[in-house]
Amino acid sequence: MNRPSKLRILLFSHDGSGLGHLRRLAIVAKELASFASVLVVTGQRAAAWMLPDTCEFVKLPSLYSIYDTLSSRCGREPFIDSITRGLSIRREILLSLARAYSPDAVLVDYLPLGKDLELAPLFDAVPRCQAYLLLRGVLDTQEHVERDFMAPAPLAALQQYYRRVFIASRENVVDVAREYNFPSSLHHKFMYVGYVGEAISDADIAKARSRRELHGVPWVVCSAGGGICDAVFAEACMNMALKYPDVEFDIIKGPNAPRSLEVALRNNIRVHEYL
Repeated sequence: MNRPSKLRILLFSHDGSGLGHLRRLAIVAKELASFASVLVVTGQRAAAWMLPDTCEFVKLPSLYSIYDTLSSRCGREPFIDSITRGLSIRREILLSLARAYSPDAVLVDYLPLGKDLELAPLFDAVPRCQAYLLLRGVLDTQEHVERDFMAPAPLAALQQYYRRVFIASRENVVDVAREYNFPSSLHHKFMYVGYVGEAISDADIAKARSRRELHGVPWVVCSAGGGICDAVFAEACMNMALKYPDVEFDIIKGPNAPRSLEVALRNNIRVHEYL
């Protein structure tokens, strides 16, 4: 049985230390899946529950399972004894996906060529594919921006492969092109699309509070996203809980939280895993 043809769109999210990049891409994926075939590729395990079931995803071996320095932050050992082999696995999966899925468009979050230039073979494998980059309004320090965007390879990718650079912000809030000294030859590609988020209704808020059995009680949720900074946030939340015993505090441990993270439980503190 022949099915109506659909646009095929591949979304790529690098392995950031937080969940904001993946969360933003999940919202975009939900909208695109209403009219297109959407395949998300990422190294983050949270994709399994964060992405809508209207699209599919492929999980790469995480950089946090390949690099010793990243694994140690999470209190674990790398899953493989060779960084070179681990990165090669990621590149081969990406290349195979590009060839098999043959996307009409690729939307990349944040890094033009991913980590360690791993997306370069993908663009070469699907030369007719339209490429788009999605950036937040605040990037990083100028030093890191120059390393990640202005080095010869990513800069060439921005000039050669990408049709548009979507900025999830407003130009009157931050002019990304000029704030971070992007070459003027790229400025025409920048398009401000506004902040990406989902509206939360009063009914959803009431349901969440009811599920938590909170009725008219002040409620503070402390989350450090991916979890690398969990210890700092947890300590701050615990200090606040001690200061305000009549306020309920929930601490959300991120997927990359150090295993050694301990929370001194009090009557007004609850701790949850990120799932």
